[in-house]
Amino acid sequence: MSLKTSLALRAVVKAMKFERDGYGVTPSIRCMAANIRAQSGAAISRAQLIRALLDAVADADLDLTMSTSETDLKATILARLGKYRL
Repeated sequence: MSLKTSLALRAVVKAMKFERDGYGVTPSIRCMAANIRAQSGAAISRAQLIRALLDAVADADLDLTMSTSETDLKATILARLGKYRL
């Protein structure tokens, strides 16, 4: 993984650590892990969830180096997931 991609992934982690305000609340990592446990019964830790998300982004061979904001990072990742069009 390149240094630029590594730095972009760190920005993703930093962004995920905080809950959003304004137009609704994005679930925190803790809430995501709790929801997984409630739905599947699997005890997924926050660390496991973050590692899995970062590994998935790295394995998707995304070029995050041109992203200039959190919004750009999110759009690039969602585009790869097929949930958003750039």
